[in-house]
Amino acid sequence: MSIGNYYFERIEYRISKRVRAENFLAKYFGSTDEKIRRICLASLFGSAGQNMELGRGFHCEFGNNTYFGRDFSCGENLQIDDHAPVYIGKNVHIGNNVRIKILLSAGKEGYTAKPVYIGDDVSIDDNVVIEPGLVIGYNGIVKN
Repeated sequence: MSIGNYYFERIEYRISKRVRAENFLAKYFGSTDEKIRRICLASLFGSAGQNMELGRGFHCEFGNNTYFGRDFSCGENLQIDDHAPVYIGKNVHIGNNVRIKILLSAGKEGYTAKPVYIGDDVSIDDNVVIEPGLVIGYNGIVKN
């Protein structure tokens, strides 16, 4: 549940969502069957557009707070700390070793986080850190 930029979830619920995400990612990377891989993406994320490809080492906290448009690809080791929503438009490419940060602070009962919005036709270079609350507009290029 969210109120403004404050998100409250019990620790047990957050742990179960992390385990769920890890299981879907293990199935995705462990299979060569495109149908199974597509089902994993559709089940894991808030939305998963057509033609999605995740690079090795992809990690997200929960998955269900991340929304992808079509034609998404990323290099190796993309980390998404999706404690708040992450919206990624269509035709987006993210390079290697990129981190999308959402979390500002965490406590026992909840955490403070800000959503990230990445528009359509965006390219993000290797080794970039996207900070909480950042908005990247249409046709943006982010370089390190």
